[in-house]
Amino acid sequence: MQKITLYRYIRPGGGVTVSPVKPDGEYTVLYRLIADEGHTITDGVHHVECVDTDHPEAWEEDEYATEADYLAALAELGVTDDEEG
Repeated sequence: MQKITLYRYIRPGGGVTVSPVKPDGEYTVLYRLIADEGHTITDGVHHVECVDTDHPEAWEEDEYATEADYLAALAELGVTDDEEG
């Protein structure tokens, strides 16, 4: 997983900018997490390939779940993927 430091700041004319370039003025730090190929990043609820967050420690990398993995998990729970109803 890649972790990129980002800087969030208010531009002089208004509006918010998020950039990897550190500004001269006041800013807050956040991080862009990017999953390695074949993986997702999860906070235990959401599974994404990229996320900007103030709390990178809350996210971890997980292997990418395929549709077959999803259907197998549903089957273990006794849920069927029946399109007819």
